[in-house]
Amino acid sequence: MAGISVLMLGFWLTLIISASALGVIFFIVSMVLLLIKSKKERLNQKKSKIRKTIGIIFLVLGIGLQLSLGLTWLLGAFSAQKREVVEKAKWESIENKVLVDKNWPKGFTYNGDELIPVPIFSNSDNYSIVSEGNGNLTQIGSLVFSEDYYTNNFYQLVNNSGFDLYYVWKESFANGEHYSCTFVKKEDFDAVLDYYNQATGYTASVLWESAPDETAYSSAWTYLEQPMDDKLVWLIPLCHEVLDDVANKKTSGAPLYNNMDYCDDYMNLNIASKDAAFTIGICLYTQGENLLLYLNDYKVEDEIVDQYREQILELIAQVKAEML
Repeated sequence: MAGISVLMLGFWLTLIISASALGVIFFIVSMVLLLIKSKKERLNQKKSKIRKTIGIIFLVLGIGLQLSLGLTWLLGAFSAQKREVVEKAKWESIENKVLVDKNWPKGFTYNGDELIPVPIFSNSDNYSIVSEGNGNLTQIGSLVFSEDYYTNNFYQLVNNSGFDLYYVWKESFANGEHYSCTFVKKEDFDAVLDYYNQATGYTASVLWESAPDETAYSSAWTYLEQPMDDKLVWLIPLCHEVLDDVANKKTSGAPLYNNMDYCDDYMNLNIASKDAAFTIGICLYTQGENLLLYLNDYKVEDEIVDQYREQILELIAQVKAEML
């Protein structure tokens, strides 16, 4: 549908430009016909009348062909004004406005507290609004900017750590200097990390796309019965190595293998804390001795993969042992 809309917009713009250009030509010709007369035409009233008639016709055509441009401009102006009214009303209806500037991803002030991002909380796929069911996000306001009406919804993240966690809705920070939309008070940062480093009840759901054909694991997510608590000892340090600084990294969705015959193992794992506030998205491939790893859509450097190779292979073996 989006492709059709773009195609229609392109066609309309081409039509407007062509009509406007043709209208200008007709207008110029009409001016020549109406204003410039030869000596013979001034003496011959019949020819003069014909010339005047043709000039008027060209003038009408020239003006008519400009109507599409004028109409488009008027509709654009009306739409822009309407959007302005809607955005202003939306902005004014926000009860709790948190005023920020363009550098808010690095941190901002809320209720007198300095909030800073938690880099390893960059995977918010398990977040959902409480009003929509068993969610963990409760809206408490919006981030607003003094220079325009643009806003980002601001939520409190329900969690079991005993500390206040916040989440800002943002479509994506991917491929930029920042990525995490989850924030915490600066003085609570270390305590929150310590809590999730020691927490229990981590679960894992698996999509094993290279699973044997006789199983359904390649097309459906499956929850593992065995908790992932003992894997935190290396998973959290791995998250820090990859996610603490993403300034020079690019997200690149894990490659899709159309033919699994070329892939020994291909697994997607979603590991989540008991309160689903901290989640880790892992995608891994094995091809012979080669091991590829993606963490929250970031490709993990080979040097880092080598550091955790033994633990990763043990994780694969554990998953396969439980599922087969």
